[in-house]
Amino acid sequence: MSDNKMENVSIKERAKQLKAVRSILRGEEVQKTVMVGYEGKKQKQGDIESPLTSIMQKIRMPWFCPECKKVMKSKLDDKFWRMMGHCFNCQVDIENKKRIEGTYEEWAQEKVLKNKLSFIKNALEEIDGFINTPLPVFWNQTAADGQTMDKEEWTADMTALKEKGEDAKKLWTDELKKTEKELNSLFIDGELHDKN
Repeated sequence: MSDNKMENVSIKERAKQLKAVRSILRGEEVQKTVMVGYEGKKQKQGDIESPLTSIMQKIRMPWFCPECKKVMKSKLDDKFWRMMGHCFNCQVDIENKKRIEGTYEEWAQEKVLKNKLSFIKNALEEIDGFINTPLPVFWNQTAADGQTMDKEEWTADMTALKEKGEDAKKLWTDELKKTEKELNSLFIDGELHDKN
């Protein structure tokens, strides 16, 4: 190991030091520099938990089902964990119990109607976005000089497009009301009821 103190100095720092030595040798005034250090907040030692850790724990599938305590290792377990919060076998047991009790058809119909409502609401949001979107304008660099820009504008009958958007919005709104009414007819006093 050598005693050279310049080994651990960066190239920029070496250049500054060399410039300072040369100016001293020429008899010039050396520019004085002040080095300031800052020590940030001291963090506690040990395991430091990131804010994302708790979020990841909620979405990551555990090894064991929280209901039946069996190992969750199949793709179906992963799917049902994300949808229902338990393993596939627990879902089979739940649906089997509903079939035995005679409540499965209403439960399944409710799930279908809720998914339909979600789809319709999403479609309405997309239609609103379509109606409120202006025609696109593109700037293209076509010249070799790297400076010249050409403006490309698209043309369309915006009033006709907005009318079609409004018509689609009206159809989806009617379908939304119909589906909500159908979903509400499944419930009496906040509980599912059998239509038979």
